[in-house]
Amino acid sequence: MRHFFSIIFIFSCTLAVAQRKPEGKFLEDSLVIGRPVQFALSYIHDNKSDLVFPDSNFNFSPFKLIEISYSPTKSVGSQSMDSVVYKLVTYHIDSTYKLSLPIYALNSKTKIYSKPSVIYFKSQLDTSALKDQALKQKLIFYPINQDFNLPKLLYFVLVFLLSSLIFYLIFGKIIRNQWELAKFIRKHKDFASAFKKLSKKPKNKQNISDGLILWKNHMENILRKPFSSMTTKEISFQLKNPRLTTALTEFDTAIYGGVVSDQMSFAFNILFEIASDSNKMALKAMKDKFKA
Repeated sequence: MRHFFSIIFIFSCTLAVAQRKPEGKFLEDSLVIGRPVQFALSYIHDNKSDLVFPDSNFNFSPFKLIEISYSPTKSVGSQSMDSVVYKLVTYHIDSTYKLSLPIYALNSKTKIYSKPSVIYFKSQLDTSALKDQALKQKLIFYPINQDFNLPKLLYFVLVFLLSSLIFYLIFGKIIRNQWELAKFIRKHKDFASAFKKLSKKPKNKQNISDGLILWKNHMENILRKPFSSMTTKEISFQLKNPRLTTALTEFDTAIYGGVVSDQMSFAFNILFEIASDSNKMALKAMKDKFKA
């Protein structure tokens, strides 16, 4: 009965002013989420007009249609009024909701919209207790630990291991070769730095002894032969270099005979040149091997 009297009221008012635009109005003052509301749509027109009101195929967003109630046509003279009540519901939270519906006039092939009608959201939450200052002071926040996602962790670990394996199979050999080359070059740089430091004081017996040991160990690393345990004669036989034999003799004389010659500086230089040349040849051979 409520929406019936509302429709009659709308009809009376609109007929008096000869309104030619649809009238749409919510029949409730406020809206509760999930609770149906009614929307009345009426239109005063020439009784010869053919009209089509929105039906279930129309998009009532943000509302959803529940039911449609059609009222009989009311006529006064040449004027008629058709009216429909839509039962709607919404689950979207907003402060206000607007709705405007069209009426299709088949004779003129026009679409006429009603003026937007507004309805307000009514919250069902009782927030009065939150205004109590004593209650606010007693509020305690407890941190909640998130559950450990073991399956997700295992998934990432598996992906990482699989990716690492594929990467190793594709680039592992290249990485190993480059690492070996880098170590080889670094060892020679370390030797060169230490050997040159010792050669700055070529007449110091300790420097002479340390320099020969350092050189033998480095040559052993380059040529993969036991130079550290070889005598001067054995080394000369292996390398077959007269200048090397002369230089090693100078070192032996200084270490074992206690006589330091003025030629020790040249002896240091000869050992360094031979070590550098041997390093270059060994490095080239290593690179050729990796390319093969």
